Amino acid sequence: MEQSSTAKRPKGVTILAVFLFGSVAAGLLSQIILLYLNILQPSQLALQLTEDLFYLIIAIGIWKLKNWARIIIVILDGFGFLFLTVFIFLYRSWLLTSRWEMALWFSALVLLLWPPVYLLLPHVKQAFLTTTPDPLGAAPFA
Repeated sequence: MEQSSTAKRPKGVTILAVFLFGSVAAGLLSQIILLYLNILQPSQLALQLTEDLFYLIIAIGIWKLKNWARIIIVILDGFGFLFLTVFIFLYRSWLLTSRWEMALWFSALVLLLWPPVYLLLPHVKQAFLTTTPDPLGAAPFA
């Protein structure tokens, strides 16, 4: 009997995948509310749904330990960290006026830095590179 990839999934990867699924669900819920309130235009809805679909595919890839999903997360969060760092230091004169604002922005930096650093750890990288085939058949996004 073959072992599925979920048996080898590190806990941090599970947390990251659940967070991604939750963020997609929250995005869909907010779009429904904004559409109901006539605040969201159809073109905006199409863009938001495309973004949600993109992140849903990445979440499924992370859950199934697909290396392409790990690489996409590392690249996107790396760029997010870089852009937020530049934003904070360029606009700190008007943006960081209190300790609470400073704590908020630096906690956002930490949250953007955690997934790429974690996904680049050797044991996590190895889990993505040594997944076994799905015993129930061909998985989507294989």
